[in-house]
Amino acid sequence: MCFIVSNDDRYWRTLDQLEEKACKWWPKEVREKADEISILQTLIKTQDNFISILKLLKRGEPERIFPLLEASAFRPNLFLKHLLVLTDFGSEPLQRVNKDFINIFPEREIEFDTGGAVKTYRFKALPVKGPLTNAKMVISTPEDLESKPCNEDLCEDLIMIVSYGASAVRPSTRAILYKCIISEFFGQHKKEDTEKKERGEYQHHADGLRRAHDVRLLCAQLIRAGVCGFCLFLFFHSVRT
Repeated sequence: MCFIVSNDDRYWRTLDQLEEKACKWWPKEVREKADEISILQTLIKTQDNFISILKLLKRGEPERIFPLLEASAFRPNLFLKHLLVLTDFGSEPLQRVNKDFINIFPEREIEFDTGGAVKTYRFKALPVKGPLTNAKMVISTPEDLESKPCNEDLCEDLIMIVSYGASAVRPSTRAILYKCIISEFFGQHKKEDTEKKERGEYQHHADGLRRAHDVRLLCAQLIRAGVCGFCLFLFFHSVRT
């Protein structure tokens, strides 16, 4: 059995020859997209508890954040993931912050204005060695968010950055972390405002997933049209596995 991609004999391939270099499993990118879909469901399921915690916090009392999370049995990495969605400040900008940490935080601490006083938080885990990936933050999969042990010191460092970064006293730090305005939501009793904002970010993620789905549909249509025998072979393998 052969697949013909071109009239040129050089491009004739048997099934065995194609199998040597075929991708027999879903690519990493597809698996990550599937994980993202599940993560969104986890975030939606825990959204009400997350918003309730925001309402109990006060911008001028950052020290209340972590005792409240512990008392609420709300995992710090799950709280962090909600914050990253709410601010649209994801792993890529956090990787840059980690890489340039000493330039952004030369004293290994952040001074920030709470609206009534200037407070200081000293980092405990940052910077980390190598890239600050979702895996290191333990926010990659539903299992991560629901049960997998996380580095609580690292989560606390990141929660403080995302919550108070835009209120940093140092202008250059404030300019880099201008999206990190979560503390402005602390103590708000208008649940609708926070919920609308977070739902908007969820929709943004969902739109990205939908675009990826459309691309896969287009690939399937091209395959059905017989555009590429090699793609057809990959498609058969993906269905089989």
